[in-house]
Amino acid sequence: MKLKSPSAYWAELDEKRRSEYRIVAAVLLGIFTLFTAIAVGSYFFTWQEDASLLGEADLIHSPEQVSNASSKLGFRWGHFLVTRSFGIASLGLIAFLAAWTLSRAFPKRGIRLGKWFVASLTGTFIASWLLAFIGRLAGWDTVFGGGIGGRAGAALVDSSINLVGYVVTAVALLALTGLWFYFVTGLPALSRTEETAEENVDADPIVVPEPEPEPEPVFAADPEPEPEPVEESRPVRVRQTPVHQSAVSEVVDEGAAAEEGSFTVETDDTLDQKVRKPLPRINNRDELPKYQFPPLDILGDYTSARHEPSQDELNRNNNKIRATLASYKIQVRDVTAIEVANDTPSIVPLKQLLNDESYRSSKAELPVAIGYTISQKVKVFDLADAPHLLVAGATKQGKSVGLNVIVSSLLYAKHPSELKFVFIDPKMVEFSAYGRLINHYLAVLPTAADEQDERDQAIVKNAKSASEVLQSLCVEMDDRYTLLNKAGVNNIKLYNDKYRDRHLLPTDGHHFLPYIVVVIDEYADLTMSVGAGPESKAIARSITTSVIRLAQKGRAAGLHVILATQRPTVDVITGLIKANFPMRIAFRVTSRIDSSTILDQPGADKLIGRGDMLLYSGVEMERIQCAFIGNDEIAELTKSVGSQIGYQKSYNTPYYLPEPPKAEGEESGGGMVDMKQLDERFEEAARLIVTSQRGSTSDLQRRLGMGYAKAGRVMDQLEAAGIVGPQNGSKPREVLVKDFNELDQILSHFMNGGQ
Repeated sequence: MKLKSPSAYWAELDEKRRSEYRIVAAVLLGIFTLFTAIAVGSYFFTWQEDASLLGEADLIHSPEQVSNASSKLGFRWGHFLVTRSFGIASLGLIAFLAAWTLSRAFPKRGIRLGKWFVASLTGTFIASWLLAFIGRLAGWDTVFGGGIGGRAGAALVDSSINLVGYVVTAVALLALTGLWFYFVTGLPALSRTEETAEENVDADPIVVPEPEPEPEPVFAADPEPEPEPVEESRPVRVRQTPVHQSAVSEVVDEGAAAEEGSFTVETDDTLDQKVRKPLPRINNRDELPKYQFPPLDILGDYTSARHEPSQDELNRNNNKIRATLASYKIQVRDVTAIEVANDTPSIVPLKQLLNDESYRSSKAELPVAIGYTISQKVKVFDLADAPHLLVAGATKQGKSVGLNVIVSSLLYAKHPSELKFVFIDPKMVEFSAYGRLINHYLAVLPTAADEQDERDQAIVKNAKSASEVLQSLCVEMDDRYTLLNKAGVNNIKLYNDKYRDRHLLPTDGHHFLPYIVVVIDEYADLTMSVGAGPESKAIARSITTSVIRLAQKGRAAGLHVILATQRPTVDVITGLIKANFPMRIAFRVTSRIDSSTILDQPGADKLIGRGDMLLYSGVEMERIQCAFIGNDEIAELTKSVGSQIGYQKSYNTPYYLPEPPKAEGEESGGGMVDMKQLDERFEEAARLIVTSQRGSTSDLQRRLGMGYAKAGRVMDQLEAAGIVGPQNGSKPREVLVKDFNELDQILSHFMNGGQ
């Protein structure tokens, strides 16, 4: 016989039986509430008389009598709530129990249990802290055996005074108390407003039938048609909204009103009928509607490289653990998880992780399936919540594979319209395969001279280029904060939701913002400038400054940094880096000092290598076996993406970053243009501009295939030649030459070396 679940059993009960069960629950809860109230109330007056009994190991069976009105069990319960916990503030818990009892006994009264729970729980903690602070000042630390605020409140007071002192603690307590009263007194009014709104919606709904596809309207001048159903003869609209009867009469024919004013049919026989339908929510994936996510079949199974440990091996490892603990005089009964290396290592394929339900059903904004925990569970974390990640470890211990696993997880989770990458690879070999993503997932600088140059620069390979792209990302971040401010939101998720719902207009400069993940490999090679010249030192400082700035402010704007290094020293992983990179991954390192540098504690020096790692989330440490993805799999993955149709922009590149700010002393535009060194496509660009009568740099990019930087230089030369006017904000430049006769004279002058 199959047992029914409690929910299924409850659903089959009739209302009478449910009511009986509610009464029973209310009675039991009421008894417990009454018992608690008597125990606590009596404890306030009899705690000194009964204090000598606290040492009794078996008070229940002891012949000693207690003074508490609820006897020995009540004395123990009151001691726990008053002395060991919250002091006088434990009355707040009794208030919650009373509200709970009333909500069970009178369910139709609409008592908001959630509100009472939050209010009583927070109020209990704040009151306990406040009372303990007052008791500390008044010398009442021994009242009730734990102070008037209980030992919980005393612990909070000790911590706060130790950290910030008496004055700041007092101010903080007054502020918390005021906020608590503000929110608690504001909740009922809000609830009443919501209830009133619900009542109004239920009062006068108007339901109008939906139109059939392409209905034939009946004009006023037409002859009387044969009797037909209304929905087939006239264009009608469906609408459900709270409207007063007076408003209904203004838009509905007198004979069309339904019974009791519940159903109406809105019609219009004129050609001026305006049928307004709400615009659908913007789907950002429509920018690239034919894009297909890479199939999981291109990833390897590695079945031949997976080994299940035998029972003998498990028993040996179990005995190892027992023996080790026994040497410290620790006896254990059961061992359920083993952090002992197996005799034969197994590969954890990324394919298996991405097929797991914890990844497939993840609600994370940027889900990353990183590996297996020691209990054989798939570990998935949200990079958007990280919000930045530091990856460190000795060489050949799994760091590069771990970075590839993170990138691949994101590629399988996010559409190109939702995610962009910036790869910085000073070794020039780690991220080269990701260059194939340029038409879909890469964000690049707009400084390339042509298509091949842009492809060559898609993966940043030197310190100077890294400095420029990081400065550009800082400009991008600032621009995004400006958009967030204009939209009245404080993070990228709210901004994009508001944009999808058409509350933000592109005419005001708004657009969908993809997440940008910056992956920096070998950070030490970019920032170490010992023995270098002034320029190299300036570049290193610029890189460090930009990374810190992105880490401090990037989260809300959707910019996330992944920093990797195989040199975990204090001059690379500084205190400022660790403060801004709360999530860290440590692969095996060679010394305990290196482990402490990465994780603030030892442990990474004891790992066995080959993907064995420690994940530190800022609160807890977790040992994980990192997943594996091979170079051939990465090649197939990037080919699958790169072979598809990309964005139809200049060179099909999906996302141009802003131009980095000019270095001090560098020409910033508006200076002298050398007309003796005309671009080889100057004449072609001039004829295009005069033909279209549109001075647009983007036209030169799109129609002549120029890169952003080249198009800008040509446009500056056209301005110096008097063919186009100066920049006019975001609008195209004015074309000063109206025909080819005038243009030929200008070209003849400059093309022959004139000035």
